[in-house]
Amino acid sequence: MGQDNKLRAVIIEDEPKDREVLNRILTDYYSDTVEVCGIADDIDEAVKLINRIKPDLVFLDIVLHGNRNGAFNILDRVHRSFQIIFITGQSCSDYYIKALRLNCIDYISKPTSIDDFKEPLDKAVDIKSRIDKESEMSEYIQRLELMIDILKNSSSNKHIALPVEYGQIIVTPSDIIQCKSSGNYTEFHFSNQPKRLINGNLKHYEELMADYGFVRVHKQVVINLKHITEYSRKEGGKLLLTDSSVVYIGESWKERFAKAYDNFICSMV
Repeated sequence: MGQDNKLRAVIIEDEPKDREVLNRILTDYYSDTVEVCGIADDIDEAVKLINRIKPDLVFLDIVLHGNRNGAFNILDRVHRSFQIIFITGQSCSDYYIKALRLNCIDYISKPTSIDDFKEPLDKAVDIKSRIDKESEMSEYIQRLELMIDILKNSSSNKHIALPVEYGQIIVTPSDIIQCKSSGNYTEFHFSNQPKRLINGNLKHYEELMADYGFVRVHKQVVINLKHITEYSRKEGGKLLLTDSSVVYIGESWKERFAKAYDNFICSMV
């Protein structure tokens, strides 16, 4: 790959040994693909470096100096015109990993190995080759921003951040009764506040929130098992929820719902 076609990259990592390993792997084994143009180990330094270098690619540790929102603090302060490969450690929750996978944003888990970099870098090169197409970059940025909005302030299972038009709302999963499809958006119904239209389609939240006791029961509805007050197998299967709404179980989702419901009931015993 010619010099002009290399990915200009920066590394944001707070652990000295991990910084050294990342730099050495990229320099010794992937120098034909990527050029490391700078390294930073904290938020302020990272912001300055990114603004100065204007890289094609950023290797970004999610947790910086114990700050679980460190990566997102950086991304809030820079123009997101670059690709990202997140570096995840043992302190990163399964919720973070699921969001990264779901949004097709690449990540590498620590401890890293040489082979871990091949697939993400191949993908980054492919995206760079198409980056001149405005729609390609726009789609990537939209996925990235949706993921960031969801994960920001979602540092534990007690609260999650949901992206709305001008920011986020912070909610507890147990307060969500059901989610309904609304095109590229999802309508969230709560037990303690009015319903809200949230950025992202229903498929996105079905997968992201499965570990919180949510299950799809219809093409257009995901419900919180904790908010079922009555389950009837009549009329093909229907549910009465805590907000007094009735939801009918779609044929394609009956088996999956029955399994999730049985597991939920067993967990209560």
